[in-house]
Amino acid sequence: MKNILLILLIGLSGCSYFSKHITRTSLYKDVIHHYKNEDCNEEKENAALYLFKNMDLKYSCYDSITDNAISILCDSIKQSTDVLGARDKIRILTKNAPKSNDVKIVNDVSVIKSSDLIKHIDITYDAWKKFSSISGASYQDYCDYILPYRVVSEKYEVCNTENFNKKYNQFRDSLLHVDSFIPEMTLFIKSLECKTDLSLNKFYLNLFSPKQIDQIKMAPRCDDNVIYFVTIFRAIGIPATYDYLPQWGNHPYNGHSWLSVKWQGKWFAFDSVNGCYLNNIYRGLSIPKIFRREYSAIENNNSVDVTKQYLDVVDIKIKMDTVAGFNSYSPAIAVFNKFKGYRVVDRGIRKGSDFVFKNLGRRVCYFIGGVKDERFQALINPVFIDSDGMIKFLNPNCKKLDTRCLYRKYPITIRRYRGKLGWAKSLSGSWFEGSNDDFKTSDILFKLGNYTSYKEEYFKIKNKKPYKSIRMCCSSNAQIASLKFFDEKHNILKGKILQDLRKGFIPKALFDDDMLTWVQIGIGKRTVSVGYSFDKPQYISEIAVQARNDGNQIVVGDEYQLMFYDKGWKDLGYKTALKQELIFDNVPSGGLYWLKNITKGDEELPFMFDAEGNQYWAGQ
Repeated sequence: MKNILLILLIGLSGCSYFSKHITRTSLYKDVIHHYKNEDCNEEKENAALYLFKNMDLKYSCYDSITDNAISILCDSIKQSTDVLGARDKIRILTKNAPKSNDVKIVNDVSVIKSSDLIKHIDITYDAWKKFSSISGASYQDYCDYILPYRVVSEKYEVCNTENFNKKYNQFRDSLLHVDSFIPEMTLFIKSLECKTDLSLNKFYLNLFSPKQIDQIKMAPRCDDNVIYFVTIFRAIGIPATYDYLPQWGNHPYNGHSWLSVKWQGKWFAFDSVNGCYLNNIYRGLSIPKIFRREYSAIENNNSVDVTKQYLDVVDIKIKMDTVAGFNSYSPAIAVFNKFKGYRVVDRGIRKGSDFVFKNLGRRVCYFIGGVKDERFQALINPVFIDSDGMIKFLNPNCKKLDTRCLYRKYPITIRRYRGKLGWAKSLSGSWFEGSNDDFKTSDILFKLGNYTSYKEEYFKIKNKKPYKSIRMCCSSNAQIASLKFFDEKHNILKGKILQDLRKGFIPKALFDDDMLTWVQIGIGKRTVSVGYSFDKPQYISEIAVQARNDGNQIVVGDEYQLMFYDKGWKDLGYKTALKQELIFDNVPSGGLYWLKNITKGDEELPFMFDAEGNQYWAGQ
């Protein structure tokens, strides 16, 4: 009895009071009475107390747009119709919805029935007991990571625990006979074939429920799928929760979340779509903080700091005694956010006149300041923590002015996805050839060597012979966005498209004016091609090639603004791009800079300059 109470007290230490509102409800009275006088199970009674201690602040969010949109998606899945068509319906629904679509918040204590909570406790307790000798889950693990009936603020559903326990207990039982836990988890997650469609994200205000994910196996966010898998694993007695980073250090607004499972005393992280094992994958990336959702936590949005589990971290202490009014702020640290200005990623502590922040990820630019009246205010200029943990204060020197050449507004690498680095490289080894007999014979006009450019590159053709057909050939998976052929007067040539492309790609995407449309013109080792045939032979003076790209290079005709940070963003002028680079004079050295595209796009990220004057971004 003493040991159980001690464990319970430890688990409840995050909650400072037992709500009288909860103890007066019939839900509380019925459940506690059941375990005291009917079931007479002390561990279950204490488990119920654990839930009640933290239930007062638990709730579900509802809104009509999300509910209606999910219904459309569910219907499309049931009828095996195209999800793209469902997306169009959802887009129309969202457009026609009234602007005031208030979110309804429903407290758990007002909707949970005592019989349902008792059933939930019984099922999770029995699953934990049956499996604890294999999983290594303690009673505290049970309370923290198996017992909780919700993960975040997803819609509360009565039968999830019972249904998922019956549906997926075969997987749990299979773990009794495997030698390696990680591959088995990966295979199981992949077998459920859950998808994330980020294009749907803007259509939903609130989270999908686990039951809805189980039905349609698709969601607009990683969060939805993570909650789904957490609910499954808890229902079959495996400790599981939701780990997340509030925002990447090198993304203008997005964060990420994933599944974390405790097995034989160790935590294992998995991607909720492909089951990829993540424990070591984030080390070395630009991530400020990582948190873990816990039912009993009350700080940091019901989360505890687990950054150290994933990353090399640094503690920093900043003297604030020269900052007027710093005492009126609660210490906080933030990263750049394109739409909000800043995204607070952690709160700090005050020690005298110092602001102290612990366990910060490296390769990140931080804004240090405080929160007052629920608003963040940066109080000093930014700092950059490099890969070695060195802290660089980004204080611009307005007495040392430089001329700078800019090529991009956003890095080619994004978050942990480095596939973009291969887009330009994929063109390496491609070649161009001309023919006058339908390529029974041909002349090679030039070859692309080690290709790394994301600009539109122009290549002069030395061969002065006219050709009736011209094409680009490739024996690898080349990804190209634009292809242009010019005559002697530098007019763009048009003809009948010749193509031998990978199935599903439309060659017209190469010859439109949209630099974001692209074609993959290679299939493994087989040589494929795309080009034009003309009505009569044409002299080819030049060929322009644009690798697949993200539109974040300098775009000719777009207007840009350059700013630098000095106790706020300061203007350095506007320019319209006449070519794929911008030259700015009188740029203060040593600071943090932001290039905004005034014409279009929203992917923008502050950058620095290296010793040679080249742009570089946190996390590169």
